[in-house]
Amino acid sequence: MDKILDRLGIYDLWGVLIPGIIGCVSFKVWLSYLEISFGTGLGNLNNWLIVLVCGYLLGTILQELGHGVLKRLLYKEKDPSYIYLLPTNNILKQYEKGVCGKLLRDVMGISGTIEDEHSRYFYRYCLELLNVWQKSTKAEIFKSLYGMCRSLFCFYMLIGVTTIVFYFGLRVNNADIGALRFMFSFIVSCFLGIIFRMRALRFNEIHVKIVLRTYISVQVKKMENVQVSNFSQNYRVDTREE
Repeated sequence: MDKILDRLGIYDLWGVLIPGIIGCVSFKVWLSYLEISFGTGLGNLNNWLIVLVCGYLLGTILQELGHGVLKRLLYKEKDPSYIYLLPTNNILKQYEKGVCGKLLRDVMGISGTIEDEHSRYFYRYCLELLNVWQKSTKAEIFKSLYGMCRSLFCFYMLIGVTTIVFYFGLRVNNADIGALRFMFSFIVSCFLGIIFRMRALRFNEIHVKIVLRTYISVQVKKMENVQVSNFSQNYRVDTREE
C-alpha cells in the first residue's frame, strides 16, 4: 500500500482512481439493470488493467467537472475557506477565530475589515506552509476524501440525468421499457448523489479546519518558545546582578 501511495500520491489514489473505479463498476451495473446494451468497452471488468485505466480516466474527468462547473452546486454560499472567520459558522471555535484573525492581520498587514478574499488568501498561505513543513498528511487525506466524494456526487447526478434522457428517448421510439426500473434507478442515483454531496461538504470543512488549526498551533508554540527564551534571558541577567 505504501508503494502505491508513493507512486500515485494520496490525492491521485483516493481523489481520482478510486472514484473512477467505483464509477466504472456502477456504470456497468446501471447498464445491466436497465438492460441497455451498446459498445462501452467495459464488458470485461474482470480484467484489472482495463478497470484501472478506465477508472483513472473517468476519475480525471470527474475531477475536472467537480472542480469546475459542478463545484458550484456544492455550496449555497461560499467555500468554507472563504467564511471560516464569520460568526455564523462553527468551523473554528470562538477563541480560534480570534487568534486566526490576529495572525491573518499580521501576515497580510491589514487593519481594517477582513474580507472573504483575505480569508481565502490566508487559508492558501497556511496550506502552502504546511506543505513546506511536511505536516499536512492528515489535511491531504481529508482533501482527497473531499475530492472523491465530490467526484462521486458529480457521477451519480450525471447518471440520474442520463437515466431520464434514456427513458424519454426510448418512449419516443415506442420501445418496450420498464418505467419502474428507470424510476428506481433515478431515485437511487439522486440519493447517492445527495449522500456524497453531504460527505464532500463535511470533508472539505474538516480539511480547512485542520489546515488552520495546525498553523495556529505552530504559531502559538513559537510565541510560547519566544516568551520562555525571553524569560530565561531575563532570569540569567537578574541572577548575575545579584
